[in-house]
Amino acid sequence: MRIWRKRDKKKDKKLDIKADSYAFESNVHFPTDLSLAWDAARKCIEYATKAERKFTDIKGWRKHSEWKSKIKNQKRILERVIYRGKGKKKEAQIIKGATKYIAFLQLLSNKIEKLILNHNDINGGDIKIRYFYRMLQIHTNLIDRRLLKNEKISSKDKVYSIFQPYTEWLSKGKVGKKLNWV
Repeated sequence: MRIWRKRDKKKDKKLDIKADSYAFESNVHFPTDLSLAWDAARKCIEYATKAERKFTDIKGWRKHSEWKSKIKNQKRILERVIYRGKGKKKEAQIIKGATKYIAFLQLLSNKIEKLILNHNDINGGDIKIRYFYRMLQIHTNLIDRRLLKNEKISSKDKVYSIFQPYTEWLSKGKVGKKLNWV
């Protein structure tokens, strides 16, 4: 961002400031609540296993790959029902799949919360695991509101990328471009 100042020799007058910004294209995958929740869960699991390797008193992350595969499988099942499902039972299948997916995310969220509360001495990954834990909570809540409570999510509540949180969606449509503001 460039800023220009028009300087005035008299101190009593205010400065006139002009700012210039631009948008640039960002390479992020299509942001759905399901995929962003999966990304947050995956990163939480990765940072928890790193903490387990670093500290000997942290236990319970030996089956981290099993956690990943179970959560990803539930995500895929739910996506298949939402995007390819047909028939009279589609709504019931969506509710069943969303309930299972949210249950797995809640279990992981509880486990991460215990890790964060019991081990405040996690250095390095501490800020990152807390950030991804918060993103996991946000997207679990969005999935619950959108799929189970049938709410419309406003654009101010949406996050388009957990890795680049400054990303905004500037043009919408079938083939929209993801642009970032700087």
